[in-house]
Amino acid sequence: MIDTHCHLDVDRFDGDRHAVIARAAKAGVLDIVVPAVDEASWDVIAELATATRTPRVHATAGIHPLVVPDLDPSDDEKVLARLEARATRGGIVAIGECGLDDTIDMARAPYPRQEALLRGQFAIAARHGLPLILHARGRGAYARLVEFLDTCALPPASAVLHSYGGGIDLLKRFSEHRLYFGFAGPATYPNARKVRTSLLAVAEDRLLAETDAPDQTPEPHRPGRSEPSYLGAIIAAMAAARGKDVAELNQLTTANARRLFGLPA
Repeated sequence: MIDTHCHLDVDRFDGDRHAVIARAAKAGVLDIVVPAVDEASWDVIAELATATRTPRVHATAGIHPLVVPDLDPSDDEKVLARLEARATRGGIVAIGECGLDDTIDMARAPYPRQEALLRGQFAIAARHGLPLILHARGRGAYARLVEFLDTCALPPASAVLHSYGGGIDLLKRFSEHRLYFGFAGPATYPNARKVRTSLLAVAEDRLLAETDAPDQTPEPHRPGRSEPSYLGAIIAAMAAARGKDVAELNQLTTANARRLFGLPA
C-alpha cells in the first residue's frame, strides 16, 4: 500500500511519530508521500524522509492556499523563487500541496492572488519534471480550478487532486485533463454517497488512495486522529464501492502511485 497524502510532519504526531511509522509498516504501508503546506515545512519533511526507511517517506515542497492570507503579497514572487531553488536541490517527488480554497480569508487571498501562486507552482513543476499535488475546498473552488486548468496546462508529469469531493459532473471535467484522483477517509463514511459515485467514475489508471492523516479519519477508527496504518480500511472501502477484490485494488493504486510520483518498486 502507498499513502499518497499524509501530513506526517505536523505537531499532532510529535508525541508518537515513531510509533505511528512502526504501525504503518506493520499494516503493510510501503511508502508515504508527505505534502508540504508552507515554506517552514520543506526542510522538516525532507529531514523526515531522510531519517525514515520503513516505510519509505517521500518529501514534497509547495505553498498551500490556507497559508496565503498570512503571507505578505509583496513576497509572493520571492516565495516562488525560493520554491524554485528548493526544487533545484532535488530530493522531492512533487510540488504541492497547492491549489484553490474559498474557505479562507478571501479579502487577503482573493482568487487572482491564489491563482498567480498556483500558476507559478505549475511552472516550477514543469521545469523540474515533477507532478503536482492539488487541493480544492469550498463552494466555488472546484469549479474555479477546472476553469484554471482550461487555461493553464498541467505539467507533463501530471497531478493528483487529493481527497476528491467535487461530485461526478466536475470529475468528468477534471478527467479531461488526465488528472489522478485521491480518495481518503470519506470513502468509508456511510452517508458519503457523492464520494462513492465519483469513486466509481475514475479510470483505473487514475485512482489513488490516501489517508490525509491526521485528518479525515476513516471508519471504524472515528472519532480521533487518522494515521497511515488506517490506509487498509480506505482501500477496502474503495474496493467494495468498485466491486473489486481488496488485493486487486491495492495493487492498482500502488502501481498508479509509483507511476505518478516516480517511486521505486
